Amino acid sequence: EIKFVHDILTIMFAGNIGEAQDFPNIIKAVKDLSLKHIDNFRIIIIGEGSKKEWLRKEIKKLKIEKYFEIYNSYPLKRMSSFFLHADALLVSLSNKKVFNMTIPGKIQFYLSSGIPIIGMIGGEGANIIKEANAGLVCNPGDHIKLSEIISKMINLSKNDLKKMGRNGREYS
Repeated sequence: EIKFVHDILTIMFAGNIGEAQDFPNIIKAVKDLSLKHIDNFRIIIIGEGSKKEWLRKEIKKLKIEKYFEIYNSYPLKRMSSFFLHADALLVSLSNKKVFNMTIPGKIQFYLSSGIPIIGMIGGEGANIIKEANAGLVCNPGDHIKLSEIISKMINLSKNDLKKMGRNGREYS
């Protein structure tokens, strides 16, 4: 069961753990932060997929286990109760033309949850998050910028985070 932790930024990723979600760059961003001794965050991953075992092994290999909690998937109707534990929700897609032309379904779900979004995506998905002023976005595959976004989110006040979340809810 996921535990509330108040003194660190809790980032949640919910969904498919596959090739398209670009976990190699998420991991690189976390490794960058660990090397800068920025450790007041965690990423909770809820889901299944072809890259789940690879993800577990890679996190262990890079010695960044303290930043990740990985859980099995749950029915969609339970997800909003998990989101109560999150300070930000992560959406990422690989830098491929086809992904830049699609809007991940989870963006609508994330917006309506009233929680800020961290996006490492391009195209329409990125445009919606920016237009809604509902989070921070970087280009797909840009792990350096993703680490900067996470660092920036860590330093935002609870009020700023709430405002972003409200913006998303109002936009949706």
